[in-house]
Amino acid sequence: MATLTTVYGANATKRENQEPTAKIPANENYGRVRVLYDSYTVDTSDEFGTSGIIKCMKIPKGARLLDAAVVCPAVGATGIFDIGWAAGATATEAAVGDGIFDGIDPGAAAVDARMLGTVGGWNKTFNEEVEVQIDCTEATADMGTLTIKLMLFIAVD
Repeated sequence: MATLTTVYGANATKRENQEPTAKIPANENYGRVRVLYDSYTVDTSDEFGTSGIIKCMKIPKGARLLDAAVVCPAVGATGIFDIGWAAGATATEAAVGDGIFDGIDPGAAAVDARMLGTVGGWNKTFNEEVEVQIDCTEATADMGTLTIKLMLFIAVD
């Protein structure tokens, strides 16, 4: 085992070597951060079952997902959902139903959460456009008039 002193990260190595073939992608170095936002308010007497899906914004091809936030008031005793993305049109990107949030539970209490670095979508660059989806995995009990809000932060160019 070696004792490390000074080392370079992957992108710092590219920068130091100044190799034209090893340029740092814009979405990893000084890229522009964009915000994608969507929300859904449930009608007064409506509820979601376990097959409920809310289709939201689209993440463009080449975007790197940096962070996400979800906000939802308490929805009663039950109501768990995952947030991820559907497969791309050519299936270059496979569907990952919980790639952004896994097991959000506003049935227990109101939710105000940020994306964890342990989910598959954190810091992911997408090879094709995908649609973000909220997938209900447990039926809601009292969601009428409540709003789910979702915001993604992406870097593109």
